[in-house]
Amino acid sequence: EGAAMATSVAMVLYNIAKFMIIKQHFQLQPYDSAIFKILLVILICFGVMFIFPSIQNKFLYMFAITTTLITIFGLLLIGLKVFLIKDIKSLSIKELFDK
Repeated sequence: EGAAMATSVAMVLYNIAKFMIIKQHFQLQPYDSAIFKILLVILICFGVMFIFPSIQNKFLYMFAITTTLITIFGLLLIGLKVFLIKDIKSLSIKELFDK
């Protein structure tokens, strides 16, 4: 756990430094308001994960919680207009692999 925490802290500090350099030298803002909406959705899903009732069968539990969290995550992102439905419909698997 200590190594994971140290890695997380190092990554956060590195990204903050990178953000500061981009902001200061290039006068660019790499983030927009959508990042805060995404963080809010992640926190909500994290809270749902702890509230979710435990099921005796581990495979059924994993399936149920995964399905629930993916559904909540997707619906909240669409509901908060982070992603529009037309953008999702226009996305194809071929486009993902062509990049």
